[in-house]
Amino acid sequence: MLSRNLMPKPIPLYDPKRKFVLYTNAKCGGTTLKAWFFANLNWNSDFCDVREVASIFGVRFALALTFLGRYRRGLPKRVDYFDPQQIRLLSDLYRLYYCQYRLEHTVPPGTKSICVCRNPYSRAASAFLDKFCGSDRDHEYVRSIGRKIRKSGDISFLEFLECIDSQDEARLDPHWRRQTYILEGKEVDHFIRLENLKADLITLSNIVGSDFIGIVDMELQSTGVEKACLDGQVANIDLSRIRASKIIAMKSQFGAYPSKNSLLTAAAKKLIERIYEKDFERLPYRV
Repeated sequence: MLSRNLMPKPIPLYDPKRKFVLYTNAKCGGTTLKAWFFANLNWNSDFCDVREVASIFGVRFALALTFLGRYRRGLPKRVDYFDPQQIRLLSDLYRLYYCQYRLEHTVPPGTKSICVCRNPYSRAASAFLDKFCGSDRDHEYVRSIGRKIRKSGDISFLEFLECIDSQDEARLDPHWRRQTYILEGKEVDHFIRLENLKADLITLSNIVGSDFIGIVDMELQSTGVEKACLDGQVANIDLSRIRASKIIAMKSQFGAYPSKNSLLTAAAKKLIERIYEKDFERLPYRV
């Protein structure tokens, strides 16, 4: 059963046809999940006409979609499910102008709640590689973490973990905040593991449908090439203590990042287990 307490952030996605709520977190396959969600709504077939949008989702969302999405931002009537920017814009409008109001005011009886989750070890390593070693490293929300350690903002994975461990979780960026933060006070009927995404969706096909599950085979957004075979070349290096700039240099040299597992030393795992203790308690993962 879905509990109607305070709305979590990010706002969950609500499917009014099949009556389920989908909780997602940053670094949990969000772009792919949003593409599947809107394909699963049959968006391009059923909702090109704004009158159809209004009849199902209400005038509030129809106006936002028309003026903020299509008119001001050029969102096409038929979205490209494989274009992350289009899917992100549609999702943002849908959450803000439909899901939030609907879930705060009218939750139909029998609505099921589903949360997509990810192994906390892998998610933490992915957040570091993606945000501190990738194209987002110059964004302020990333640099502000690094500058807590040193002026240059160039930090290691272990320093990243130590920094977020010392902060108030309410102030943490969603990319590294614990996944269960958005579930406080909520009941969840089903968990879907990102590592087993397609199989778990198939298991729940009586709730979510099955026509578009194949879309999750497409990886729409990733950190970049990752090769476990590089681990042998850095076997004697504690990568959890290597600063981001050196990992970036490795990618330039080898054309790939070391695997996420190579960052997960005993010291790093210990910190992850402390930071994400509540995730390990509630999600289908164990230390």
